[in-house]
Amino acid sequence: MAASVTRFLDPGAALAASADGLEFTESRPLGGAWVLDALWARLGIGKEMRRLLKGRRRDESAERVLFALVANRALAPSSKLAAAR
Repeated sequence: MAASVTRFLDPGAALAASADGLEFTESRPLGGAWVLDALWARLGIGKEMRRLLKGRRRDESAERVLFALVANRALAPSSKLAAAR
């Protein structure tokens, strides 16, 4: 029941109520990446990227790296090197 009630609290209060000895230090927004990923899929970009990468020296999973770089530029514009952080 306590877990059910804590979902109505702000993140810091929820953590304090549910975990003794733990301290809330920061949070990161995730909604933007989910929206961009859904748009990426709906437009068929990922499927097309995987098709283009097939048979090359790059693995098909490189499509996820390309998505991460695009999402980084869209959500928090920075360099490719900064995206690795």
